Amino acid sequence: DLIQADDIVIIDTGTTTEKLAQNIRDDIKLTALSYNINILMALKEKPNIKLIFSGGYFHTNTQMFESSEGISLIEKTRATKVFVSAAGIHEQLGVTCSNNYEVSTKRTIIASSVEKILLADSQKFGTVKSSYFADLADFNTIITDNGISEKWIELIHSLEIRLIII
Repeated sequence: DLIQADDIVIIDTGTTTEKLAQNIRDDIKLTALSYNINILMALKEKPNIKLIFSGGYFHTNTQMFESSEGISLIEKTRATKVFVSAAGIHEQLGVTCSNNYEVSTKRTIIASSVEKILLADSQKFGTVKSSYFADLADFNTIITDNGISEKWIELIHSLEIRLIII
């Protein structure tokens, strides 16, 4: 429901973001930028989506393509919404991922979008991974499942971040 007609969206690498891509309605006209083979495969059959794909070196473990040319393409693209995944979310240490090669791309997609939406299951809250890419306050909206603790709900609300629990 967050994706509207004529949106320009960037969808980050990840299993949660793959579910998002799979569930975009076929009748919505939009432009989508991706750099992940799973996201591309989920979107390629949707008739009303204009696809932008930034290629590069393929990382099997994340299904992500990464390159300086891909970063340049993202820098030149502006989006209404970005959907970002994370492997860890910590109160003091911020939002992290497991692979250092993801950091530049994640920072660039966040900088290229008006609305920044973090998609993460509740088990990621309180977890730290090795590669920092953003602060929690960098996001306008967080989408998670109903396993999120009351402590985290209060913290997110105190930061004036919209929280959607599904």
